[in-house]
This record gives sequence, C-alpha cells and structure tokens, in this order.
Amino acid sequence: MWDYVAALRYLLTLPNWETAQPDRAPRQDLERPRALYRALGLLPPPYPVAIIAGTNGKGSTAAMLESILRQAGHCTGLYTQPHLHTYRERIQVDREPIAPEAFAAGVARVREAIAQVARDAPALGPVTTYEATTALALLHFAERGINVGVLEVGLGGRLDATNTVDAQVAVLTPIDLDHTRVLGDTPEAIAAEKAAVIKPGAIAVSAPQRPAVAAVIAATAAARGATLRVVGDGAARLEGTTIVTPRARYPDLRLGLLGDHQWTNALTAVAAAEALSERGVAAPVEAIAPGLAHARWPGRLEILDPGPPPVLVDGAHNPAGAAVLAAALEHHFPGMRRLLVLGVSADKDINGIVAALASGVDRVYATEAHQPRAMPRARVLAAARAAGLRAQSIPTVSAAIRHAQRQRGPNDLIVVAGSLYVVAEARAALGCAGPSDPPLEYA
Repeated sequence: MWDYVAALRYLLTLPNWETAQPDRAPRQDLERPRALYRALGLLPPPYPVAIIAGTNGKGSTAAMLESILRQAGHCTGLYTQPHLHTYRERIQVDREPIAPEAFAAGVARVREAIAQVARDAPALGPVTTYEATTALALLHFAERGINVGVLEVGLGGRLDATNTVDAQVAVLTPIDLDHTRVLGDTPEAIAAEKAAVIKPGAIAVSAPQRPAVAAVIAATAAARGATLRVVGDGAARLEGTTIVTPRARYPDLRLGLLGDHQWTNALTAVAAAEALSERGVAAPVEAIAPGLAHARWPGRLEILDPGPPPVLVDGAHNPAGAAVLAAALEHHFPGMRRLLVLGVSADKDINGIVAALASGVDRVYATEAHQPRAMPRARVLAAARAAGLRAQSIPTVSAAIRHAQRQRGPNDLIVVAGSLYVVAEARAALGCAGPSDPPLEYA
C-alpha cells in the first residue's frame, strides 16, 4: 500500500504542464482523459456540476459558490488549482482537503487505470499529472457521495481535462490575456477557448466582459442551445451592498473576501447558485448571505501580518489581476508607502504586471519562488527598473520579506504579489502555512 508521499511522487513524475517550460509542455487532449475517466467509471458523474473558467477570479468565485451550496445543506466537492501548501488542497469535500490515506488509495486506483489506457489505446499518449489529478478528484467525490461539484478549469477550457464532464452550469469569470502561447494572443481567441466549457442545453453565467469577449460567449451559447445570463445585464446587479436578481433581493450583504472586485465575483456566484437551483440543486434565498460572508480563499488580498508593517499577499499573476490589486491598494490602504515583493512564473507578462502596479509602489524587491517555472529575478528586476522604480534583487521570498520588514517606516505596507508559488512561500515564512507537503522534486 502506498503512502501519501509515494503517491504524490508518482503523480509528479507524469508529464506536467504546470512545471514544464512553455515550449516543452505536454499536449492537451480530451480523448486521453476521457478514456481514463471511463476506465474508472467516472463518466458521467453521479452528481450535478458547475464548471468555472476565466482568466481572473475563478478561485474566488468557486469558493463563494461552494460556500453558498454548503450553507444550503449540500455535500460539496471543490476542485481547484494550484495549491498553496499541500497538493491535497486541490481536492476538497465540504472544504476539507482529501485525507492522505484517501489520496494514496485513490492514486493507486488511478495508476491501474492509466496502465489500462496505455495498453488499450497507446496512441493517446501518456496521461499527465493534471489529468490524473482530475481523475483522483472525480473518484474521491464519487466515493464520498457528494451531491454537487464545483470544478475550476486549470488552463483554457476547450481541451482542459475538466471539460470531459457535462456540466449543467458553466461560469465564465472576467476574461483577459494570459497563457497566450497556448490559448491565443487576443481576448477573442482566449474567449473561444474558455467558452467551450458551455455544454449543449446548459445554463451559462458570465461576469461582465469587454464587448468582443461577450460576443464570443454569446455566439458559443447560442450555437449550443444554452441559456446565457450576463451579470449586470439581467442575471444579477449590485445596489450598494445589495444583490438583486430576477429571483430575489439579497440586502445588506457582507463578503468574506477583501476587495471591491469581489463584488463582481459575488454577483457571478449568486447567479450560478440560482442557475444550479433550476437544475435541481436547491440554493434557497437564506443560504446566500451566510455563504458569501463565510467564503474564504487564502492568498488573495490576504493580510498575513497586521504589523507594523502589515504584510498583504495577492496572487496577481497577469496585468489584469495586477490592475485589480493596484485599485484595491488605493481603496483600502491609501497614503501608505508600499514595498512590493514581486515574483512571477516564466511565461507571464512581467512588463504588463509592473506597469499596472508602478504608480502605487515605492520600491520593488525582485525575487523568485523555489519552483522550476519561476522567472529569474534578474528579469523581474530589469522590468521594475525599466518602469522607473527603485528596485533590488533578493534571492528568496522569505529573505525579501525580512528585508522589507527591516525598513520599518511608520506608514509602510509590504505587498507580496505575483505567482501563487510566491504567495505560498510568503505564507510559510510568516507562519501561516498550516499542513504542508515535504520537499519533492518535480519531473
């Protein structure tokens, strides 16, 4: 019998697009994961599903939707990525990560199915880490008897392993440029990839989008006979702290997540919950307020240390996310001197990220996470200096935070931003990590 570490080590030896260099990433394909999930008896799943695609806000929207459904009394399955501290965070039932023993037992079954697919259909190629992890999630959800699943798309949508599941509700959060080498270099091209999660006859819920993106989503929904509901245009609207939908009025709401942008995610989550209600997953009016208030999603505008100086972390990993972070800093922390610890993955638009943050930042500490796809800190440093910012390079995230803390200005705010790998190392450095995986080498 495998233990958790052995099972995780096996998963990480499979082809892995999360850790591969962009020009060596494994091929995405739906037929391969579909064959794997059928071998395990996981298609179709015995529970309704909402799938969430988009560029920014996927995780927060998923967390809010899951919280609403749990407040409604449902046993929920939540599948997200990446994790912060333990791989088990990706697969949760009622917000409890899969137990190490269940993880190991499930991976053993998935490994047997992978071997079967390799024998029966070798032309499909090797199963990837992500495809195998998705199989483990679907298997765990089935074994635990959940009655609704919330699946966050990993990359794109059209060829993502989660898109093998016929989701009754498809949710599209704000779409912008990201992963352009894989998904396309225009918002319209990326929208086409992400809107492909809309299944025939499903209900599609979209956050507000730029007109060209909205047109792609509308055309996809129409072509597939799906019902499209757009937040801010009939599906749900915001009046102060009240959300109004065709079904109900939800007054005096409080969000468990910081940032004005979270109201867009809340509107989208409420519209998705109402859509699920129409597909047999009851989400009574009384579940909405506590669901939004109790939603949690670490690493997004999260204050880890009240200070002084306070330390805030945010996984702003593209220009659109960085712009949201900049607006939140202006709103919630006006007039403070902001010291930015910044590190991103190698395929990110570092110049765009820096440009979005530059006007509200006083100093940059360029760093990198201990992760194979981290952008060398020299590139981060060069981008910051090219934007006219005072910047220096510091080898590790923990050392960068310590250096910023030593500045000890009376009105300082330390902001740690970029990839979630950087955020995870910041949380660990400040004692906020909780259960963590042992160090493992990636394939």
